[in-house]
Amino acid sequence: MKRICTFWLLLAALLLTSCAGGEAAVSPTSAPATTPLPSTPTSLPENATTGARVRARGYLVVGVRYDLQPFGYITDEGEVAGFDIDVGRELARRWLGDDQAVQFHQVRSDTAIERLQAGDVDIIIAALTHTQGGEAGADFSLPYFSDGQALLVRAADAGAISGPMSLEGRPVGVVAWEEAQYTLWEAVTFTPTLQTYSRFDEAVAAMGREEVDAVADMRHRLFWGARVIPETVITGQYTAAPLALAFPQNDPFFANLVNLTFQEMVSDGTYADLYARWILLAPSRRGGDWPWR
Repeated sequence: MKRICTFWLLLAALLLTSCAGGEAAVSPTSAPATTPLPSTPTSLPENATTGARVRARGYLVVGVRYDLQPFGYITDEGEVAGFDIDVGRELARRWLGDDQAVQFHQVRSDTAIERLQAGDVDIIIAALTHTQGGEAGADFSLPYFSDGQALLVRAADAGAISGPMSLEGRPVGVVAWEEAQYTLWEAVTFTPTLQTYSRFDEAVAAMGREEVDAVADMRHRLFWGARVIPETVITGQYTAAPLALAFPQNDPFFANLVNLTFQEMVSDGTYADLYARWILLAPSRRGGDWPWR
């Protein structure tokens, strides 16, 4: 109960203040029913918080992936969809009263922080791994998904291949010069039989041709492979990497708002519903993955 009260007090503060100095914010206007167009900017002091800028603008701007199912992708109808997209809409609903009060901008994993620093987006929700290097350019939320290196295998082999130690003598597809190639070496006591490919989709295609018995990569990427190759499953996760939201540095008010909102989403079951919709329907899941602890 105390946590719930704290969240609503913090949200009330967002609605009543526009900057660290506590100047009055503009009165909120009703949010449009569809993705809003940029409105006439409201003059704010340079030290205005991210939350104040979002409130004055009337909508949230979120950086997402367009090419990473089930987190963010473009549907056959041309709409952006996915787990991260639904999380962004839920933040807009709780902060602005309308789940359509949000714009989604495409980002890539290698440029997401740059887009944030440039002010193009308010927050990144794009299956971004929280790393020490990333902290040089952004602040991160509490982790919202447990990622890590895992194996994509044929369903018929799932009983025999339960993890890296089951791969002795079996050809494994990896992307050349990427992390999976090295972490797999560290995870086993034998010399793995690696087939290297220049791109991830090439490694997955090799599994479809039965040239390899497994593909090793990050679990969030293997989801795509499992959709492409029928009768495959994800198994044997052997490293851990937290995915988190990224937002501008040195804005503790916004950081607290994001983290408290996620705590509320977990507490009231909303996060479990979104996770079940997008992640549990994915080919495989290691128990207890959400939220990251």
